[in-house]
Amino acid sequence: MASPAVKPAVVPAALSEHAIADVCVVGGGLSGLSTALMCAKAGLSVVLLESRAVGAGMSGRSSGAAPAWDPHGFATIQGRHGRGVSRSVARARGAGLDWVTKTVRKEKINCGFKEVPAYLLGGNVDKELEACREVGLDGSTSHEAPAGNSAGAAKGLKLNRLPGGAAELDPVRFARGLAEALERHGGRIYEGTRVKSGPFTISGKVVTLAANSVDGPIVRASKGVVLATHSPINRSLAVHSRQSPWRTYNITFELPKGASGVPDALLYSLDGHHARVVDSGAGRRLLLVGGGDSDHVVGQMRERYGNKPPFDTLEAWARTTFPSAGRVVQRWSSVVFRPADIMGLFGVNPLDVGSPKTRLITGTSGDAVVGAAMGAMAVAGDILGEAPEWARVFEPSRLSSLGNLGSLGDLGTEVGLNVRGYARVLTPTCWRDVVGLVAPGSAERAIKPGDGQVVQEGLRKVALYRDEQGTLHRHSALCPHQHVLVQWNPVDKTFDCPGHGSVFDPCGRCVSGPSSRDLEDLGWRREDEGRGEGGGNLVK
Repeated sequence: MASPAVKPAVVPAALSEHAIADVCVVGGGLSGLSTALMCAKAGLSVVLLESRAVGAGMSGRSSGAAPAWDPHGFATIQGRHGRGVSRSVARARGAGLDWVTKTVRKEKINCGFKEVPAYLLGGNVDKELEACREVGLDGSTSHEAPAGNSAGAAKGLKLNRLPGGAAELDPVRFARGLAEALERHGGRIYEGTRVKSGPFTISGKVVTLAANSVDGPIVRASKGVVLATHSPINRSLAVHSRQSPWRTYNITFELPKGASGVPDALLYSLDGHHARVVDSGAGRRLLLVGGGDSDHVVGQMRERYGNKPPFDTLEAWARTTFPSAGRVVQRWSSVVFRPADIMGLFGVNPLDVGSPKTRLITGTSGDAVVGAAMGAMAVAGDILGEAPEWARVFEPSRLSSLGNLGSLGDLGTEVGLNVRGYARVLTPTCWRDVVGLVAPGSAERAIKPGDGQVVQEGLRKVALYRDEQGTLHRHSALCPHQHVLVQWNPVDKTFDCPGHGSVFDPCGRCVSGPSSRDLEDLGWRREDEGRGEGGGNLVK
């Protein structure tokens, strides 16, 4: 569970003047900070740009689990890509976990880091454990959960020890610790600095955006630009068409004092669920669970949240698996990007023909700690001319890994999401849109305080949100990244883009890319005060 952010010794300011560096890293999550730190420790000058604050993005909302085992399952990876690629993934994950462990200790990062075992829940896991042994991860065992377990896992639940080591940490505190280490090694961090969408290969030029939507200060990077923005803020369909954005959910529950039976370990199931115990201080222990069939693609129609409430679905699984889970303490979600071939995308942008190169780190499928370290090792190694041998299997330009039915099916799903997102721009999506065509503005009166909706106003799609004071905020419903129609998310109260996963708060501000701009402001309305004018499409 993410803890409150730990402030660095010196709070970095926004970029206010042009800068020159060897490397410019865009994105202050774990991927960007790890890459920047590796480059800085190798003697390169580094500038890191972050639109909000380091650790404030999706990696800070992760569970903080760091297993050497791959949550996709090595049997699945081997089935899609063969034993050779599976072994490369195993080596990469081992190297990533090792880097995290050594960095926490050497840089003295206070982030609650602890080495723990990892277990696979349930039966029918022999195929996965055998695949682990085949890729070189030995030592898997299994045993029954302790009987008479009044506060722990369900009686008789089988725990299968996963090989390869594992750890847990607080991702927000880890991000802040990496930022402090980066500054100690000479790196420069500029928070509150948005970057204009690429291309970035014109002399390594990175253009920032000022608050009034004009170009701001420029960073020139002689050895290249790294886009570590969760999903790249460029418009390369060679990358965006290969991965789909998913909402994943997490809940923490109280555990009774003196409870036993839930091991102090990382717990996984082959259906995508995960769990671990979190020590929140003063002897208070929490059970964190997430994932599974509560997850869904970003930007689904609002009616589907009512048909299958994601938090209710996840809570039901948790209480069945861990019967003595107490009251719910916290619930939150995040967006993760899942490549069609389930392999991360780390390396040179596939359509980059310029110099210096633009490199990407994306597609970690929510594996925020080890996945970030792997991506950073591949990209920083490439910049330094010493990329690890396993990095080739994660190159974004790869094509062979899409040549199987599973990957092609997932790629078809992603293409379908984009097609539907564009089609909804041009056609009515429900009966309310038909009403909006003939009676623009009629949908506004039906929106209650605290609620939002995407509606038809004549020939235009509009994202509406009425705040608790009754003001109706009106924005264009087209995502600025690639002009896909956003959808209202009633659970998180955000407007989500189903095309490439951008997320906007109720007032149109972009809180997660690849969009680097806010929704276009169409003004506000109050019944008692009339109408206000729009104020541009950057953070207001």
